[in-house]
Amino acid sequence: MEKLKAIRGGYRNVVTRLINRTNDKILENDFKMQELSPVVETLVKKRNQLENLDADIIQGTEVENMEQEIMDNEEFNLKIEVAIHKYKDIISNSVSSFLKPTDVVTCRKSSISIQKDDIVDSDFEGNE
Repeated sequence: MEKLKAIRGGYRNVVTRLINRTNDKILENDFKMQELSPVVETLVKKRNQLENLDADIIQGTEVENMEQEIMDNEEFNLKIEVAIHKYKDIISNSVSSFLKPTDVVTCRKSSISIQKDDIVDSDFEGNE
């Protein structure tokens, strides 16, 4: 049981550091959008690992300690979920600000054409 709790503590520290570091970079405007997707993927993996550990720990927890154990787990899981949704929103807003409703995007078998404000990149086929 103590070994499982130590492993969970290590995962929680990794998650906390990742969230804090990512939040700091976002606040300082010192992040690249392509960094957020791997952060989200890592948080999802760690959330799943923590859920499995939490379930194993709950099985071995004395009845009188279960309520506190569950509350602590749920509080930490909420922290992860909030971060995941926040980062997904940032990614989503970034994509939607890149392609506005006035933009035209067409996909063909082997090419993608993007027309924005009547400017077409010469590396892509023009829109028809």
